[in-house]
Amino acid sequence: MACFRPSAAHAFLAALIAQPVAAVLAQTAPADRIEIALRGTILPKCEMAGIGASLDLGTLSPSAPQGLRELNFSINCNTPFAYRLVSLHDGLRHESAGEAGAGLATRLPYSAAVIFGTDEGTPLRLDCASVQLGPGCQGDSGERSAVGKDALLLLSWGPVPAALLSGRYRDELRLGLNPRD
Repeated sequence: MACFRPSAAHAFLAALIAQPVAAVLAQTAPADRIEIALRGTILPKCEMAGIGASLDLGTLSPSAPQGLRELNFSINCNTPFAYRLVSLHDGLRHESAGEAGAGLATRLPYSAAVIFGTDEGTPLRLDCASVQLGPGCQGDSGERSAVGKDALLLLSWGPVPAALLSGRYRDELRLGLNPRD
């Protein structure tokens, strides 16, 4: 039966392995006190909940002095954040999207306000006319966060001009919240 004899290469390899093992064993020697550094990261998060996909404004009538609708939702931003409100049509636009004849208008302007509760207790408010919303109306929370806070979108219009083409009107609003860099 052959007997295994370590070569110089095997001896060298064994010495390489033994050095790190000895260093680990030396670090874990018995002690009456140890210190362990703990590290972790909480990623910035900003989200909305409880917000509907549509809001019916009802009948838009020239006899009504003005209209107002509210949409309640909640936000959760664990860091300072930026917000932006954008309108697809810069106002309520007639669904035909065509030009009205005989001096009739096909667009009804409105105002939008967004109010966010904050952890500091001072609410944030962004007020925009629909014509400002095309490029986007935006704000910043400063150093405030808003974890599990109430928010409100207010839409108001009026009075409705008598020279508005009859039919259905619509717009699409996009509200975005982003953790601030």
